[in-house]
Amino acid sequence: MQGIVTFLEGEARKSIEEHWARMVHDLAIPYEFPGAVPHLTFIAGDAVELVTGTAAIKKLASALQPFEVSTHGLGVFGGPTPTPYLGVTRTPELSRFHETVLAAIAGLVRVPDYHYEPRHWVPHITIARGNIPPERLGEALAWWSEHHLAWPFRVSNLAIAWNTADGVHSHARFDLGRPRS
Repeated sequence: MQGIVTFLEGEARKSIEEHWARMVHDLAIPYEFPGAVPHLTFIAGDAVELVTGTAAIKKLASALQPFEVSTHGLGVFGGPTPTPYLGVTRTPELSRFHETVLAAIAGLVRVPDYHYEPRHWVPHITIARGNIPPERLGEALAWWSEHHLAWPFRVSNLAIAWNTADGVHSHARFDLGRPRS
């Protein structure tokens, strides 16, 4: 899947990566998983039209200003591969930003995932996916829940990216509020 994301930076990214390292140390559970770079996804689908999508995201990023949001705790998406995540508080500003991104790239994402439609979107930062053995999921969730998981972070960039086997590949990334060149 390919999508439009914001990569976490600074202290929020550092905090998540430190928690992943501690999880390896404390539980011997690797943190490598598809998507294992701290990010918030606005839309995902089978593919993003890269040439037109890159131009649209570059233009959009230059017109938008960074803003702050925060995580608020632990959640889990169910299904065949339970997916723990940090919930991101859905503020009116974040909802407007999400809808602006969707409008800017309308028609440029092939087979968009309905989970990212405004009425279904659950803003989140995935913290594990397929890397925790099912029989150890409860132990891992208990471990995560023992930690402070409410962190502020800035939505400060937009990128076209896709998951790799153990992380994320960024095709193009643009800081918000930067003039186009």
